Amino acid sequence: MFDAHCHLEHKDFDADRDAAVQRAKDAGVKAAVNAGNNPSDNRKLLALREEFGRSFFKCVLSLSPHYAPSAQEGVLEEELRFIESNKGKIAGIGETGLDFFHFHDELERSLQKKAFEGFLQLAESLDLPVVIHSRNAEKECFEILAGYRCRVVLHCFLKPAFLQEALSKGYFVSLPTLKSKAREKIAKKAPLSSLLCETDSPYLWQGGRNEPANVAESYAAVAGAVKMPLEKVAEEIDANVESLFKS
Repeated sequence: MFDAHCHLEHKDFDADRDAAVQRAKDAGVKAAVNAGNNPSDNRKLLALREEFGRSFFKCVLSLSPHYAPSAQEGVLEEELRFIESNKGKIAGIGETGLDFFHFHDELERSLQKKAFEGFLQLAESLDLPVVIHSRNAEKECFEILAGYRCRVVLHCFLKPAFLQEALSKGYFVSLPTLKSKAREKIAKKAPLSSLLCETDSPYLWQGGRNEPANVAESYAAVAGAVKMPLEKVAEEIDANVESLFKS
């Protein structure tokens, strides 16, 4: 199993990060793909990659749509340069995209779009996969993505209405550890060759902090939805992760 999207750099893991990593390994998690949000997180992720080793601790770096609207002038360009200079240490670009659930102001949304396009250009030039945050902005994200040639992962994807369009474009969809009818519907309709599983740790866990070990719940949910042995489901989904996130 792989946790295709998490945030082990988050302060919620500062007290027991080593233990959380060990629990993940004990649960059978081969690697965790950690997504950056802002400049300090990106640098912390690269340091943690050195500490835990690239075979387990993989990084995708970017400015998230939550951070982009508040970034000071020049930060976007500086971060694009920083990430490019560390291209040999990262497995992809992300998370980037648009969030129209939390952000309604047109200026904030335009700043998200500017950052999104900058990181798509970088992903395309480096031939790296891009991890997309598209909350309440799937249509707009798809329109922007159409202008770039990138391997796309739709992180925490719970929008069945957009599934067929996503699949037709060759996008991967990542299902979180968040029980819902939408997740079950997507798991039933999407081919295993297009699926990933994630925790989005420390978020999206009922009853407390999430962590990479819990990705087993998402794998089990997919296996239950498609009525296939868990081992077979894990084998196919893991092959997707391995083909995408190589560094």
